[in-house]
Amino acid sequence: MEEVPRNKIQMPATNCFYLPHPCVIKDASRTTELRVVFNASAESASGVSLNDPFLVGPQLQKDLFGMLIRFRFRQVALSADIVKMYRQVQLDDEDMDFTGFLWKNPNDTEVKTYRMTRVTYGIASSSHHSIRTLKALADSCTNSNLRLAINNDMYLGDLLTGASDIVSPAQLPGQGFSHYKEEVTELFDPLGWLSPTTNQLKSFLQILWMDKLTWDETLSLIILAQYERFRLQLKELEKIKLERRVFAAPFSSSLELHVFCDASTTAYAAVVYVQVQMDD
Repeated sequence: MEEVPRNKIQMPATNCFYLPHPCVIKDASRTTELRVVFNASAESASGVSLNDPFLVGPQLQKDLFGMLIRFRFRQVALSADIVKMYRQVQLDDEDMDFTGFLWKNPNDTEVKTYRMTRVTYGIASSSHHSIRTLKALADSCTNSNLRLAINNDMYLGDLLTGASDIVSPAQLPGQGFSHYKEEVTELFDPLGWLSPTTNQLKSFLQILWMDKLTWDETLSLIILAQYERFRLQLKELEKIKLERRVFAAPFSSSLELHVFCDASTTAYAAVVYVQVQMDD
């Protein structure tokens, strides 16, 4: 961010916008206990927010399911992420005028006027701008391996890719990427491995909707006991271990897919098995 130039402080309202920025406090966070959130959906005095006239842009993001499936076929895995991805994309000077905000340091008496110089979370088009910029960089990249990895194996700012041997990943230059570890705090299962468990939760939510309970309404003792039994079982998910690689060794051209599906009154599911003929 930067302090707004003096010649732009008194701009017409049609050429600028000021964002409210409440803070969000997370006492449990080990990195950022206080985070400033820019609310681009808040209405101005005219009754229109910054997000109201914005479009989110066309879908550029690759499907996460397909990306994870491809990742499991790689003999050597490589994962990385772009540090603060939105902050790596600079705004055009005229666009900066629509990301203004007021700020006063605790020891100052003067309220200063600032504006964001990079893509900002909370603005409707920010995700599209960041991904579009990343794809433009990939298209101009002379390294074919890196270009394919960015276009096919990037999900937002996260890279999940690999190669058939230990040499190929080394051909991917590391500028702009850094390895990371992140503790999973939510039940996230895009490949459906945990469906026997997550379906129980979905069925539980169906019961709540069928009983027409409101968000703040107290649950009955029967429903509460059912949920507590489910919650206690979640710790067992930590014991589940899955091989990342689908094939542990090279295989011949013989490959078969076997699909099974079934349904009940509460859920339906399908599973696909891959059968291969090993070379040895």
